[in-house]
Amino acid sequence: MRDLRKVGIGAVLNYSAEVSLDGDEKLTDEKRRLFEEKRLQEVEKALIESGRFEVQMGEQGLRQGSTSFALKVVSHFPLSQLCTR
Repeated sequence: MRDLRKVGIGAVLNYSAEVSLDGDEKLTDEKRRLFEEKRLQEVEKALIESGRFEVQMGEQGLRQGSTSFALKVVSHFPLSQLCTR
């Protein structure tokens, strides 16, 4: 991505990973919560690294602001349950 940016070409790095915990009876609520916490930490890390990349591009005299970040949120329970909390 750095090499492409140096020649004026923007690029998107897209990484996707999905997992389903449904049907895994061995996972306790606490283990599920810890799994979700770890997933959120990875999202935060990706956002921070995207920002660092943009800062590095600016430090090298290259145009900043073309890095994008997409987050897909999937719910396996009614969204109305989220709104009542």
